[in-house]
Amino acid sequence: MVRKRPCLASSSVTCDRSSVASVLDQDFALELWASGNMDARTLAFLVADPTVVKSQEIDSWLRDFNYHLLVGLLADVAARSPYALAKWKKWSASKSSQAFSAAYCLLSSWLVQDPLAVPQESIDSALVAIQTKIRTSPNRARYSMNQALIAIGIYRVSDRKRVFQVAKTIGKVEVDHGNNSCKTPHAITYIEKALHSSPRKIRPC
Repeated sequence: MVRKRPCLASSSVTCDRSSVASVLDQDFALELWASGNMDARTLAFLVADPTVVKSQEIDSWLRDFNYHLLVGLLADVAARSPYALAKWKKWSASKSSQAFSAAYCLLSSWLVQDPLAVPQESIDSALVAIQTKIRTSPNRARYSMNQALIAIGIYRVSDRKRVFQVAKTIGKVEVDHGNNSCKTPHAITYIEKALHSSPRKIRPC
């Protein structure tokens, strides 16, 4: 049985990372993950401690599920860990659609947290890949790449002009969201709206 923690006793996911930040516990995250329960695994990523998580744990987690809603949460943990750059390089070159999607979710989270920490080389390679590969990438990867494009446009002023050029080149990004009301935002429209709002926000992957 998974031991209960503050805010984590609910059978549904009702709390976000900000509400559990004071209870980061890597051992508990591993315990939650091992349960195999989807809600518990979601909470595992919310309490995972990025300062002590191991590189192999991140890779193991990524291989151990096939649920796109968890990809963004795992990518956020990786983005706040010491392995952000290593995972970006590895996942963005991966032939696995899930890892490839995770790479662009990671880039988005990394930019939100510390935009100046993201190497220019990573920004450059992402923009080239988005422009040349987004049309032929898997469904969820297209969404993640579009989100990364938006994040670059919002948080990297020096690259914003290039982002707009890429967005105009690729046009409308089509993503099948299934039977829900989710929509894929248009990069330029979303960026311009975000720049006039406070605080600036980007939708999670």
